Amino acid sequence: MKKNALFAMFLAAAMLLSMMAGCGSAKPAEASASVPAEASAADAPQEEAAPETETPAAEAPAPAEAEASAETVEEPEGEPVYGNYYMANPDLTPFPANDGTVISVWTTMPLSFVGLDSSGDVLAWQMLAEATGYDFDFTDANPETAATNFMLMAAANDFTDIIFSAVNYYTGGGGAAIEDGMIIDFAEYISEYIPNLQALMDADPSLARDVSTDDGYIPGVFSVLDHANYDDTGYAIRQDLLDKLGLEVPKTFDQVHDVLTALVNDGNGGLAIGPSGVSIQNNLVDGFGVYGEYTSVMGANPPLYVEGDQVKYGHMEQGFRDYIQTMADWYAEGLIYRDFISQGPTMSTDTNLIFNGDVSMFYSEAAQLPVTEESGASLIDGFDITPVPVILREEGSKAYYTTYPSHTENSWSVAANSAVIPQVLELFNFMYSDEGSLICNYGQEGVSYTVNDDGSYSYTDAVLNHEMGMRMGMMVYVMMGGPYKADVMRMINAYPPLAYEASVECWSPETTDITSIPGGVSLTTEESAEAANLLSDILTYAGTEITKYIMGDNSMDDYDTFTSTMEELGINRVVEIYQAAYDRYLSK
Repeated sequence: MKKNALFAMFLAAAMLLSMMAGCGSAKPAEASASVPAEASAADAPQEEAAPETETPAAEAPAPAEAEASAETVEEPEGEPVYGNYYMANPDLTPFPANDGTVISVWTTMPLSFVGLDSSGDVLAWQMLAEATGYDFDFTDANPETAATNFMLMAAANDFTDIIFSAVNYYTGGGGAAIEDGMIIDFAEYISEYIPNLQALMDADPSLARDVSTDDGYIPGVFSVLDHANYDDTGYAIRQDLLDKLGLEVPKTFDQVHDVLTALVNDGNGGLAIGPSGVSIQNNLVDGFGVYGEYTSVMGANPPLYVEGDQVKYGHMEQGFRDYIQTMADWYAEGLIYRDFISQGPTMSTDTNLIFNGDVSMFYSEAAQLPVTEESGASLIDGFDITPVPVILREEGSKAYYTTYPSHTENSWSVAANSAVIPQVLELFNFMYSDEGSLICNYGQEGVSYTVNDDGSYSYTDAVLNHEMGMRMGMMVYVMMGGPYKADVMRMINAYPPLAYEASVECWSPETTDITSIPGGVSLTTEESAEAANLLSDILTYAGTEITKYIMGDNSMDDYDTFTSTMEELGINRVVEIYQAAYDRYLSK
């Protein structure tokens, strides 16, 4: 799937004015009640909570002593306890020392969409609680106000134990958060206390470069992808209308123009585009060989990317200008839905526009296509849709397609003043194990997944046929990101034929050598502050002007005014900052 470059945190602070957060918890079944309240590593003085890297792990007891290992190994008074039976035997579960420890977690998952009150209601979290014996106390921040919420926590140094995406929210990035004493540096812990992750990093040395800062810090733990991504968003079209007019599915922009013209002239709707003029996930823009997406469901996103060894900003490239010119021409001809700016920033077009005949070609998530087809067939005789391949300037050309896996996306950090650092590290090590990763990817056997004859896993109908679609159904039962071995194909393999065809066969094209900026590219504190200040004005201006060019309020003859104003606002300096950071990344 295409990856958004996660730089929105620079802008959200200026744009978000309020905070909304909810609390909840996940508890292990019967674990808390049955464990005596005994002193743990959490009782150590705060300033001694972080272990020295040379502290040796405790020696594992013999197998016959497993039942007697419920208490952690004694260490010198005042020193936190890290070495215990589980640490020495990372493949064995459940944890032998279930002491009812409460681990607090700050997240930004939009769970209200699926009717959940808290992350504690997610089945995978409940399974983790049962497997580890730990209780989880959640603060679920509204994604739209998460940046403000995070800054308030940072100002008071009042973090939860686990912090979702602190690397992206903290001014100056993860390295600055470590130097400011806000979060721990995992580089000091992974080899000894998260051996399952260390094994994965040993197997793929590029991981260390991707997740470490220029100074060698590792500010967060992350998903380790097991497969190259497929794209799960793209365009589809009303096949029944094409059949009526004897038209073929278009593959080039010229063909799309001709098809849309025929459809509109026959009284049908035209093309749906995103409210910013650029569909989320860069659909259509990708055919012009550039990255131009600058809005997402999470906020603003500067379209910075890498071509060869050069950092570029999409809105300044000729390919993006050509895209805007094409959209302006089509809008003037009545081929684009007139009120596109009123649509919400989602990855699927409002199906009401499709069923009402307002649009005939629309963008969608793969998982949404079968749902749209079924609903449409119940409303419209003969209703049929088909995925449209990535539209190209000419057949055989290449499209922009972000294939670079972002290991730092959805990273989890740990507060430096947490009183339960040992238990959190233990939790993460378990999540990276086969058993922990199975829980994170699939949930509970018999409830959210079944085991196939060949040993593979399949989601149950509870996930596949969730009333709000499979992706939303997954949010109820499994982890959507975090420190575990991520089965990239878990969603793709579960798709019905129409969705699978769209994602694998249509929307994952032969690509250029353009990629998103790797997650391991990090800015210094000074660079972050400067880039954030510049990008705030740049994206505000771009968001105001781009739709005006498409709708004809601005003349394309004056497009040079747009690029020159972007230069005056400092876009070249932004590119220079990220180029320097990318060069440092290449030299790691």
